[in-house]
Amino acid sequence: MIGVLIAAIDSTIVVLALPDIQHDLDVSLTSATRVVVAYLLVVTVPATQMGRPGD
Repeated sequence: MIGVLIAAIDSTIVVLALPDIQHDLDVSLTSATRVVVAYLLVVTVPATQMGRPGD
C-alpha cells in the first residue's frame, strides 16, 4: 500500500514538472507525455509484483 501511495505522489510530481521538461528539452507534448507513461510503467509493474509475496 505504501508503494502505491509513493507511486501516486511521484507521478504527480512528474506531471507537474512536465511543462518544464517539455520546454527545456524542446519536445512536443506527445513526446513529453511518453516520459510520464514510461515512468508509471517502471514504477507500477514492480509494485504490483512485490505485492504478491506480501499477500
